Amino acid sequence: MSQLLEEKVIELKLDRSAWRLIKFGDVAIQQKGSVDRDNTDLSKYIKGEHMSSEDLHLREWGELTDEYLGPAFIRKFEEGDILYGSRRTYLRKVAIARFSGITSNTTFVIKANEAKIDKRLLPFLMLSEGFAEHSIRNSKGSVNPYVNWKDLADYEFLLPPKDQQAKLAELLWAMDEVVEKHQCVFLKTKDVFSSVVKCKCLNVSDSEIVLSDIIDNLEAGISVNSIEGKLGLSDKGILKTSAVSEGIFNPNEVKKVAPNEVSRLKTVVRKNSILISRMNTVELVGANVYIKENFQNLYLPDRLWQTCISREDVNTKYLWFILSSPQYRKKISDLCTGTSNSMKNISKQSFLGLKVKLPSKTIQDNAIKDIELIEYCLQDSEKKLNASKELQKSLINQIF
Repeated sequence: MSQLLEEKVIELKLDRSAWRLIKFGDVAIQQKGSVDRDNTDLSKYIKGEHMSSEDLHLREWGELTDEYLGPAFIRKFEEGDILYGSRRTYLRKVAIARFSGITSNTTFVIKANEAKIDKRLLPFLMLSEGFAEHSIRNSKGSVNPYVNWKDLADYEFLLPPKDQQAKLAELLWAMDEVVEKHQCVFLKTKDVFSSVVKCKCLNVSDSEIVLSDIIDNLEAGISVNSIEGKLGLSDKGILKTSAVSEGIFNPNEVKKVAPNEVSRLKTVVRKNSILISRMNTVELVGANVYIKENFQNLYLPDRLWQTCISREDVNTKYLWFILSSPQYRKKISDLCTGTSNSMKNISKQSFLGLKVKLPSKTIQDNAIKDIELIEYCLQDSEKKLNASKELQKSLINQIF
């Protein structure tokens, strides 16, 4: 990151004496143009999932021939328009269109009122903490909350004069360029990492072995009562199911165990084991993570398994790279049962019946050494990306 730019952000001192209070509706114009999808030259569409949280750049989109779109997909947008997800606004989805296309009527299409605001500044205003809090506070509904344009338009903020707007827009976009460079390095490193894992861990051996011959036991946790409050050093915590997602372990997703329930706790989280979500949503059932360290005060709920492996010819982390690969996640997902459309589960017998291809322990260990070198680069790249995003957020919130 440019040190000069970083110092500029940290030392930003703004004279707001000439700034004036104005409403969002005075600087932003909602576009309501509709499209007849059967008679249009437009070919691309944007869904909510194509927009990432706190990311102005559209990195994904769909083609109208890809799938059936419901009747809500009638809203036209043009290149340069701002797209804003009006449902679940806590996700903070704001994106600038790279092309003209179609979106749903729950996505606000916005143009800047250039008589009052530099159009380069408007998307950053919409990423500010004040704007997000206003949008969340004025949202209606509990399951799928949404905000009305009228309520959004009432948001008030201090707007600098036009000459200052241009300078601030240049600074914000320079910061965004830094973030994008770190994002590019991170994504490329991630691709290299995935390729190395695939090359070193998948189909390396012709010898298949059943998981039940590798894993001595799948330990499950237990359901206990929890209490409100932050987990202290002497407290015991039980993980939430959400602590385990695809390859990511979040030890902060934890509930404090009631004192009278501590004696019932069963399975503590151990270093060099694999945690597996045995019961979860359709998307996350079977998700698994490798545990790198001991957590002496964290215990498993009944919806998570932990592997026990005593065989000396098995590198647990190598096995995890196999189980977390897309092809094995698909195999694990295919084992799921359950009548609910939202929740599924896997039986221990089915999971342990899976077969994997394991090479010799020497090959496993050498592969992990190579992978960990790339993994270190990936982690370093992610740290730099996150640091630049935090600096960008700080800059936006200093201005708005």
